[in-house]
Amino acid sequence: MDEQQNALFTVDDYTKIAGGAGTAGLTIYGPLRYTNLDGVTHDIGKDIGSFTIDTDNVSYMAYNRNLDPGGGLPPLKAPVLMRFALENASTTGNNIVEVIGSIPIPGFDISPNVDDNISGMSFDPSTGKLYALYRVTDGPAPDKLLLVSKEDASLITDLGEMRNTALGAVVEDGEAIEFDESGNLYISDNWDDQLVQVDPQTAQIMSIIDDDERGGLTDIGSQLKTEGLAWDPLADTMVATDDREDIFYIQTLENGNNVTLGPLEGLLDVEAIDFLISCYMNVGEVTATVTVGGVSSSVSDTDPSHYCN
Repeated sequence: MDEQQNALFTVDDYTKIAGGAGTAGLTIYGPLRYTNLDGVTHDIGKDIGSFTIDTDNVSYMAYNRNLDPGGGLPPLKAPVLMRFALENASTTGNNIVEVIGSIPIPGFDISPNVDDNISGMSFDPSTGKLYALYRVTDGPAPDKLLLVSKEDASLITDLGEMRNTALGAVVEDGEAIEFDESGNLYISDNWDDQLVQVDPQTAQIMSIIDDDERGGLTDIGSQLKTEGLAWDPLADTMVATDDREDIFYIQTLENGNNVTLGPLEGLLDVEAIDFLISCYMNVGEVTATVTVGGVSSSVSDTDPSHYCN
């Protein structure tokens, strides 16, 4: 997601980013927009700070402004959960999102001097649950971890502030959140350029994975601003993006030992990234229920050629 261009983009091969946009296979799609009940279309991409993809290749995002639904209805209060089926992405036309509803977060404040926002979202692959990173910007307040319904945008659980007093760690400027395929949850905190692992059940910081995300990177300024994290399940690799220099890099999950991939000409402000997996991962993952003679049984597809691994 490129915030400044209000558009989705895809990269065919992130390992070839150093070779340029053509080599890496960069495609920039048309603007993300919302059409209300009165037929009025609004650009929305510049106010989206989070983006994640479910297993059915539907993307989910949070709009951090109030939204006019039209039809004489009252505004939908921020943040507003939206979704977009990626199979409908167009490079030439509008990409119209579907509005799910407001996420009812008590105290959420988008006034200019506060500007609370949902700065990251990610699905836990082990449970299918949608988690959101609530960046609280009114003073030095710890950010919060939320569990949100992808069906109706309801707030299932406010898991609380992300901190660990014993470690002296607290997330105060969280901008990116991502699960790996084992259900481990990582959050990048721009306040101190740290990557931490967080317990998705309690929001407690479990460990500091990387105490200085700038470590090992080239072509980077004095302060990193990691805006996007995405886990590549095929390569067991975390890919990240920096908002200041628009650098893509490998977050090795080792302290201060990251690897620069490079910038991509054509992108202006990468706000969030995720992987679109075009095949099933593990043999036997695809199942179906078969009924013969009134008796139902579950059957798994065990043909290895039908899977990524």
